[in-house]
Amino acid sequence: MAQLFSDFSKCRQGPLSEKSLRRAFGVHKASFVVGYFKRIRLWFRNVAPRLEVVKHESDMVVRCYFPSGGFGPFIGSSWRIPFKRASASTSLKFMVYVPSNFDFVKGGKLPGLAGGKGNSGGAIPTGYDGWSVRFMFKEHGNLCAYLYYPDMSERFGEKRFLESNGDLLRLKRGGWNELLLSVELNSIDKNDGKVTCALNGTVGLELNSITFRKDERLKADYFMFSCFMGGGDSSYAPSRNQYLLFKDFLITY
Repeated sequence: MAQLFSDFSKCRQGPLSEKSLRRAFGVHKASFVVGYFKRIRLWFRNVAPRLEVVKHESDMVVRCYFPSGGFGPFIGSSWRIPFKRASASTSLKFMVYVPSNFDFVKGGKLPGLAGGKGNSGGAIPTGYDGWSVRFMFKEHGNLCAYLYYPDMSERFGEKRFLESNGDLLRLKRGGWNELLLSVELNSIDKNDGKVTCALNGTVGLELNSITFRKDERLKADYFMFSCFMGGGDSSYAPSRNQYLLFKDFLITY
């Protein structure tokens, strides 16, 4: 097994850049996931203005800023940290701080794991091109797994809520939350892929019959940071400026 972990104490405080990511994770190919025109913008100013490396208490963390009325992806809202080698089994653990007055509105995206093209945005996987599993928060901080795989039930990702003893698991406001995601890809021609999710030490979701792939060459390739409000319309936008903090990313593969 190999591991990737973040150490943002190696980074300067200020707007997040691809260079900062490479330094924090000790990799050479970390990159923002952006379209062609945004990539041109990055040539001139290689930073993500809504993400910053800041000091919180005694830790260096990443702050993701959501302006009032804003929704949808932006430069820095999605980035990839590649693995040194692909794997059929991987796990992710990280911490997210939710301020006491945070408004979850209708929901937003959180980090996860992916392989191949890391399908998202309505790109339904074929079993040969890619897959992704991210966390997502919904109203009141209810937490769910957000899956893209060939047999998903919705075009724009399938949501599976975390539950314990009949109650939905929620992100707590006013402190840090520990999120854990593990993914085991299916054997070829078998419906035996597994997903396990936990919040603050409580397992809230266990899936045991997911088909992620139809070709064994498709594996888990990278950590997929994803964080924005939305959804694709203004009903997801917060009515005031707000933020989330992230630290202690640990990926085992």
